[in-house]
Amino acid sequence: MLKVGDASDPEQPLDLDERMTDVRATQAYLVAGSRLMSYLCRAQLGVLLPTLTMELQLSSSDQGYLMSRYANGYLATQVLGGIIADRLGGYDVMLFCMLASGVCCFLAPALMDFGSFAFGTAFVALGMLQGMVFPAGSVVCTQWLLPSERSWASSISAIGSATGLLLCNAAGPPLVANFGWKAVLYLTGACCFGFSAAWAVLAASSPKHCGRASSAELAMLEKAGVLDTGREQKKLASPLFPPFAFFTQPCVAVLFLAHFAQNWQQYFLDWLPFFYNTRLGVSPEAAGFHIALITLLELPARALTKNLPERLLGRGFSLLSCRRLMSLQGFALHSVCSCLLAGLLTMQPLSASGVESPWAFTTIFGICKVSQAFHAGGYFANYMDLTRQYSGALSGVGNTLATTAGVGFPRLASWTLETTQGQWMPLFISLVSMNLLAMLAIGTGLSVDCLDDQLGKPKRRAPKP
Repeated sequence: MLKVGDASDPEQPLDLDERMTDVRATQAYLVAGSRLMSYLCRAQLGVLLPTLTMELQLSSSDQGYLMSRYANGYLATQVLGGIIADRLGGYDVMLFCMLASGVCCFLAPALMDFGSFAFGTAFVALGMLQGMVFPAGSVVCTQWLLPSERSWASSISAIGSATGLLLCNAAGPPLVANFGWKAVLYLTGACCFGFSAAWAVLAASSPKHCGRASSAELAMLEKAGVLDTGREQKKLASPLFPPFAFFTQPCVAVLFLAHFAQNWQQYFLDWLPFFYNTRLGVSPEAAGFHIALITLLELPARALTKNLPERLLGRGFSLLSCRRLMSLQGFALHSVCSCLLAGLLTMQPLSASGVESPWAFTTIFGICKVSQAFHAGGYFANYMDLTRQYSGALSGVGNTLATTAGVGFPRLASWTLETTQGQWMPLFISLVSMNLLAMLAIGTGLSVDCLDDQLGKPKRRAPKP
C-alpha cells in the first residue's frame, strides 16, 4: 500500500488513514469545498423565487428572465476560465472568483431597487465567475494528485456539489421565513468570503508553489510524472489553447459524450416535479417530498463509492479497467432502471386519481440517482488523466458541451409531451439510448494515457528516395 512520501507505483492506492495528514488531500478537500460553494451560489435563486414572486409581483417573463441569468453567465466563461487557469494556475483564478462572488451576493439585494433586470445582472456576473471554478479546480487537482487519487478527488468533489445543493434547499426556506430573502444572499456572500480566506491560506496552484510540501512528497510526484520541474518554461512557450489535433483524439470525444449522457440524465431529473404532478397525479407538496427523498440518496451513494476505485486497484485492476468499470456500472444501472420505469408506466395507467402508489417510481428514481455516483471514479476523473498542460481548457470545453444537454433535453421533452398528449415513454427511450451509446463509447475508446507528450512529439519526416 502506498504511503505518504512513497515514490512507488502511482497506480497503487493511497492509504486512506494517511490522507488527512497529506498536503495533497488538503488541496482535494479545498476543491470539493469550491464545488459546494458553487452549488450554494447556483441554487439560491431557485429557493428565493417563490418569495420574490410574491413580494415583488414578478411576472412570468420576469421569472424566466431571472432563472436563465445564472446559466447564461456560467456557459460564457468555462473555456476562458480553463485557459486562464492553465496559464496562471488554479489558485489565483479560484481566489478571484470566490471573492468576487461574495461581492455579487452582497450587491444583489441593493440592485433589486433598480428592477429585476439589474437584479438579474448580478446573477449573470455570478454565473460568469462560478463558470471558471470547475476548470480551475480541475487544474489544481491535476497538478497535485496521483492518477490513483483522482477518482477519490472526483468523488469528494461530487459530494461537495450534492452537499451545497442540499444545504441551500434545506436552510434557505427557514432563513427566508425568519429573516427575509436578502438574508440568504448575505449568508452565501459571507460563506464565499470565508472560503476565500481558507483558500488563500491553505491552497496552492502546484507543489512547487507550496512551502508545506515535503521533499519526499515532491520526489514521489516527480517520479509519478505529475511534477515536472521543466514544465513551467514549456507552459509559457505553449499555445493558450490545445491544438486542434487534441480534440480529434477518439478518447476526448468519448469523454465529452459520456459527460453529455450523464447531463442528459440530470436534466431529465429536473422534470420530476412535473412528472409526479401530471403523470402520477401526485400533489405538488407530496411530489416535493418524494423528490427530496430521491435527492437525499445521492450523498450516501457518493460516500460509499468514493473509495471503490482504490479497492479495485488494490486487487490488481489497471487504472483503465477501473475507469471503464465504474462508468459502465453507472450507465448500465441507469439503463436498467429506465426500462423498469417504462414498464411501470405501462402497468400502471393513469386514472382520474393518479397511480395507486408513487413509491415504486420513487424507489427506482432513487436508484437512478445512486447510479450517477459511479461516474466520479469513472469517466469524470478522466479529465485529469488526458492532459496536465491543458486540463483547465479540456474541463471548460467538456463542461460547456455537456451543459448543452440542458438546452436539448427540455426542448425534446416539451415537444414530445405536446405532440404525444403527455406520453413519457419516448423520453425514457431517449435515456436508454443515450446510456447505451455512452457504454459503447467507453467500452471501446476510453483511455488514461496523457496526450501532452504524444501531441508534442514532432512528426517524423518520410525518408527521401
